[in-house]
Amino acid sequence: MNKHYIRLDGIFIVKSFSDAFETPLETDIFIEDGGRHYNLDLLRKDGLSKYKYINNEMVETIDNDFVDELLEIEKEILRERRNSECFEYWNRQWVIEPEPNKPHQVTQEQFNEMELWYEAWLNVTETMIIPTKPEWLAI
Repeated sequence: MNKHYIRLDGIFIVKSFSDAFETPLETDIFIEDGGRHYNLDLLRKDGLSKYKYINNEMVETIDNDFVDELLEIEKEILRERRNSECFEYWNRQWVIEPEPNKPHQVTQEQFNEMELWYEAWLNVTETMIIPTKPEWLAI
């Protein structure tokens, strides 16, 4: 008979194993005696943990268990969009504050509009609102 264990990351079960193949850590939790193999399907289809360990019980997770993780994933997607959709324009040489008689520059009105758009992108991970690109800006 072998012993079956689980390993946690916070409350989430991240590993299941048998002592036939691995020596448990002090922090691993004994579940039951059993056969040589103990391999639970630990991930949901979305790649998040399928089980949590609460009050000495394995319980299936629900979406609300991952609010912080899902929010961080969404913020990372917004950061990537900001890099490709905003910084691409803002970092161009021609996007400088307008000066009279300089060719290939934006007007003062366009600059002001773009500055507001840029600031909205800088705050996107707080507001979670994707700014609307100025219509005059080339795609």
